Amino acid sequence: LRDTDHIESAEAAFVEVTGERPTLYRPPWGWLTPWEARRLHARGYTIVGWDVYTLDWQIPEPDHREVADAILADTQPGSIICLHDAYPLEERWEKDVTRLAVLDAVPKLQADGYDFVTVDDLLDVPASRPAAA
Repeated sequence: LRDTDHIESAEAAFVEVTGERPTLYRPPWGWLTPWEARRLHARGYTIVGWDVYTLDWQIPEPDHREVADAILADTQPGSIICLHDAYPLEERWEKDVTRLAVLDAVPKLQADGYDFVTVDDLLDVPASRPAAA
């Protein structure tokens, strides 16, 4: 197994579905070694972290209001909020806590003047590039 196999296999799946190569990379668990960062940058990736971390991934699920409160307490202009749509190693999972927390927090943040944009817009970088590049 080469050090870049996981990157290349994810790229291949992305290209198969979209016809483009991704340019954004969120390290699993937020863990990234310096040498992996160099490999990713060499492949044209922008590494994306977050500054608002919720515990929506916990089992058992926390109350959605706790997750929404964490979002509201920590969000500031330019924040990136880390939320999860599934649990590790689960084939299917309905993430009600995340859905309900978003439904609670987003209108409150919008009322406070926040706009929501994609990460590529926020960072002013492309989200993907042609597969041939």
